[in-house]
Amino acid sequence: MPQVTAEVFKLPPQEIIVENRERVDLGDLSGLAQSMQMRMQIHPILIDTNNKLIVGRRRLAAALEAGMPFIECVRIGGPNITPLFLAELELEENLHRKDFTPDELATSRAKIRILDELIGKLERKKAMREAGKSP
Repeated sequence: MPQVTAEVFKLPPQEIIVENRERVDLGDLSGLAQSMQMRMQIHPILIDTNNKLIVGRRRLAAALEAGMPFIECVRIGGPNITPLFLAELELEENLHRKDFTPDELATSRAKIRILDELIGKLERKKAMREAGKSP
């Protein structure tokens, strides 16, 4: 493994340079853009020392679409960073993914629904207590 330095920070997404990407079809970004805007950016993008995008093309495009002022970045550098290594990183980012199975997706959605209902009940009880009423 090459010796790599890494620095984590935020940059305006317009400052990221996008060149020669393998992924051409970004698909529908509206869900990702909405998620990043409403919740947060879960994974930072990866850039080189010249702010060229290495990994995270869809996240960057979603941040631009959402009008986000900043995007989380990890800048990597080091003497052993080669064009081959950078191309391998882009491939690896997109190669080893696995979507939820239908059962896993249903379980996750059910968990969120239950937690949302529980939080709603707790908030209603708290509001009633603050208003001086018994829940």
